[in-house]
Amino acid sequence: MPYTARGKCVYRKDTGKKVGCTTGPVKKYLAALHINTGHEESKTPQKITQKDVMSGIRKSMPPPTTSFKDKKYVLEIRAMGGYMPELHKIWVYIGNRNTADVIRTLAHELVHAKQREDAGGKPLNGETGSKHENEANSLAGVMLRIYGKQNPDIYN
Repeated sequence: MPYTARGKCVYRKDTGKKVGCTTGPVKKYLAALHINTGHEESKTPQKITQKDVMSGIRKSMPPPTTSFKDKKYVLEIRAMGGYMPELHKIWVYIGNRNTADVIRTLAHELVHAKQREDAGGKPLNGETGSKHENEANSLAGVMLRIYGKQNPDIYN
């Protein structure tokens, strides 16, 4: 693993640069970072507009996405996907899931990436029922329906 923990913060082993800190268990934070190892870090994407997010069309590259099938991790953190702003990466659990559900999760996390960008990089409120979660759920549903009309095979 290319990361090391000191207290509640995680640092890159190769550069010593701080990746981020957590208020939760540092072991879970490291596990989330580990999901993305083996993938090159991308350049910072160009700024996107709210219209781009809502229509599901991106002219610039979205955050790199990692799919994985580690059900134990998903059960431990109780999430099917996540956005890791420190790395500008998204992870999505794909094990035994309908394609439409995987796409909805990806859309949800793309909305969080846009929200974080709009907030100037400040942390979001990820609590159930919060403004950020409700917006991500709503827009993900809209994006899925638009994409599903153009690609109905995702429901098979």
